[in-house]
Amino acid sequence: MGDRLQTIGAWLAGALFGLMALLVWGTIWLVVALAFLDIFGVIHLDTDESKPVRARVERSVTPTCDPNYTGCVPDSPYDVDCDEVAGPVEVIGSDVDGLDADSDGIGCEWG
Repeated sequence: MGDRLQTIGAWLAGALFGLMALLVWGTIWLVVALAFLDIFGVIHLDTDESKPVRARVERSVTPTCDPNYTGCVPDSPYDVDCDEVAGPVEVIGSDVDGLDADSDGIGCEWG
């Protein structure tokens, strides 16, 4: 009876070791397969590394310009200041952002 228990124990240990090895190698192959599918564009895995790149792309969109000025003054719901505008701008509508302090038709005059 003792030999039979040793044989069963050895068989169970071997089966357990085999299942663990199968689980480990199966997981490795699954990760490798998913990585290749992601690299070749079959699937898309979102990782923390990819999110900042997407955020930079979304923020790089050119803002719309306010039609009251020539030169691009961002058309935004808040008050735009001259430090947010590149160079002098001509007021061709109403000076909604108050960029033309001396009312001569040119806003954000430098100097």
